[in-house]
Amino acid sequence: MRTGIFQANKRRAKIMREPIKQFLERTTPLGSLARWNRERQLKKKYRQWEKAGYAGPMPNWGKQQTVIEYVKRFSPDIFIETGTYKGKIVYAIMPYIKEIYSIELDEKHATNSPALLTSKH
Repeated sequence: MRTGIFQANKRRAKIMREPIKQFLERTTPLGSLARWNRERQLKKKYRQWEKAGYAGPMPNWGKQQTVIEYVKRFSPDIFIETGTYKGKIVYAIMPYIKEIYSIELDEKHATNSPALLTSKH
């Protein structure tokens, strides 16, 4: 079994292999609009989950907000995540933390993680 360890250094991730969609969202006025719209849709899914009595797993937006809240409260210099999957938590907290490590044991997910994460095996 091969283990994938991904280090997402905020500066390096923006320079190296960042998907064009994320680059445009980060650097253009239309990107701001796209981010706002995506966040609006994610919040809507979260509210539907709440109205349904918290049935099923928490939607991504709720997980991201929970982690961001803890990061803001405790201001860690380094964040370590286990279970990269698609890297959404890592991408969400990149503005708040200088050094992020995400460990993925599943080879399928390790090889399919977003290009924005710098891979180290």
